[in-house]
Amino acid sequence: MTMTFEQQMEFTNEHNTFMRKNRIRITSVDLQRSRAEAVVTRELLNLGGSVHGGVYFTMADACCGALARADGRSYVTTDTSLRFLKAADAGTLQAEACVLKRGRTLSFFRVCIRQKESEALLAEGAFTFFCTSQGERE
Repeated sequence: MTMTFEQQMEFTNEHNTFMRKNRIRITSVDLQRSRAEAVVTRELLNLGGSVHGGVYFTMADACCGALARADGRSYVTTDTSLRFLKAADAGTLQAEACVLKRGRTLSFFRVCIRQKESEALLAEGAFTFFCTSQGERE
């Protein structure tokens, strides 16, 4: 049985403990776009007082991963490039991923992370995912 987009989002938010540890939640997903958010807390800051780069990366990977899986198949990240453009130290982070190309075995995604309040672009990158199983939505 194929899960709806809403069920996929809820399943990811509930069962991805690494995302939960980093306070990241998927807020929307469909076949073309996904979004995620994280409220900046002290636990997400590095020693310099800004959001740790690993939080940006985890958020980008989670957002792209949710978008990849929206077609009902399973994936693993194979390649990524993420550029850190601006530091944030408060507020809410928002990631948005979009499909560049879906293939039979490889799929390509673009992601941007912004600060919700100022809309400042904090990081952007590209992710490649390898399909490890075939699903119902091909």
